[in-house]
Amino acid sequence: MTILDVDDGLVKVPIITIQPAFTTVIQEVWSGIIPSEEVWLSRYHQGSDSIHDRIRVTLDEEDRDKVTWESLRGKLELSRDDESGSYGVDSVRLLVPIQHYHLEETPKARRITSLAISPDQSQFAVGLLDGSIYLYPIVPPRTAVKYPEPQVAEVLHIRQTLVEALGKKTAHKSTVTSLRFFPSSRVLLSGGADFTMSIWPAEPLPPSSMSQKTASPTPARTLMAHTRPISSVAINPLDRGRTVLSGSADGTVRTWNVSSGSEVVDRRIRHGGSGLSAMVLDPEAETLYCALQDGSFEIFALQLSSADQSASNQNVPDENTTAPPNQPLFKSGRSIGGALTSIAVSSKSDSTPRLLATGTVNGIVSIYLIDGELPTHLVSFKRNGANIEALSFLPHPISNQSSLSLGLAVATSDGLPWIAAISVDIATKVATVTPYAELTGGEIDSVRDIVAISGEVWTVCDDGLVRRYLVA
Repeated sequence: MTILDVDDGLVKVPIITIQPAFTTVIQEVWSGIIPSEEVWLSRYHQGSDSIHDRIRVTLDEEDRDKVTWESLRGKLELSRDDESGSYGVDSVRLLVPIQHYHLEETPKARRITSLAISPDQSQFAVGLLDGSIYLYPIVPPRTAVKYPEPQVAEVLHIRQTLVEALGKKTAHKSTVTSLRFFPSSRVLLSGGADFTMSIWPAEPLPPSSMSQKTASPTPARTLMAHTRPISSVAINPLDRGRTVLSGSADGTVRTWNVSSGSEVVDRRIRHGGSGLSAMVLDPEAETLYCALQDGSFEIFALQLSSADQSASNQNVPDENTTAPPNQPLFKSGRSIGGALTSIAVSSKSDSTPRLLATGTVNGIVSIYLIDGELPTHLVSFKRNGANIEALSFLPHPISNQSSLSLGLAVATSDGLPWIAAISVDIATKVATVTPYAELTGGEIDSVRDIVAISGEVWTVCDDGLVRRYLVA
């Protein structure tokens, strides 16, 4: 086990914010509903003065099908690419949701805490603070107008309820903390703050049932052994989901045999008394990356291809009779940003190494190069002190052969999700970080989860909305 010093330097990244409903203003001016209107635009950068401006939106004097805008204070310039329809300030894109999915209207917003998108991208699941889980079909966006507003996907009538709120026998009794689809895209794994993990049938509703209220299904399995909230779950794709993993604040990662519902006890991992905040499984390398509450992360080698064969003992034995805990291949030093709250690993490429990212409770994101046995710390950066709720890598749209360039989607508790552009010179191991895009449309509600998939980024938020952004 090797100890690595982290957070040797800290890059301060600026924040661009714009009036959340600015596209509504632009659309209303273009439609002739209002002759003109102003929207606010700001730039924040730690260590520098904040910049605030107002943008006047009007119809072009000659081309009445074109909207123009001007800076009233001359400090910030809003631009738009007519071909892609994307907005920007300086070199930072302002991405607008192409769709909203919302829960039913209630007097108080129901907070969404977790998100999973099926591998075939036909449906997604959301978990809520109250223990509910809902399943939605992914519907294509409608044909957009020239200056569109975010579309609301009218799918409430075909939403499936997997878990009702508190008081039901099959409910998570507390927050749904983690969701993952099995490789088939038709089975869902959930973990909760009630110390349990459940496996749910997730077949989409047939068209004949879309207008009918459906009963909540019974979980195929409910797995219980943890003594603290489950913070993260994972599925082993090498055995087609016959084994699953759960990480918990009790400081353990447990492997489960799905068919028997029992723990594979000789695979249990202990973290030396520190609770686990998040984990990510790399099935190709048979490696597990764990973010810990003490501010460090650990890397473990697993035997995923044979894990399900080790469940000969159907009952979890007493703690004193278990095998010695698996030792980490690597343990980092503790971050200066406090407890780690999130972790992500970029997808494998034949020609380039991968990147590892960790986020902390105080807003620090650290990037590591995974090339060989030990990860190399490249850079740490911060925008403000907001908690990093979740991280997700995506291929950066601007890349070249001389360096490794990726995008990193970042969900934060301040309600300002964004995409960082990470560029690494592999030979010198020098990395640069710049803001690539701001994910606009939200107010100040915390963004609890973020998923990047196939040129899109999805977020879930305390306001009860799922937002879908097109990146590529």
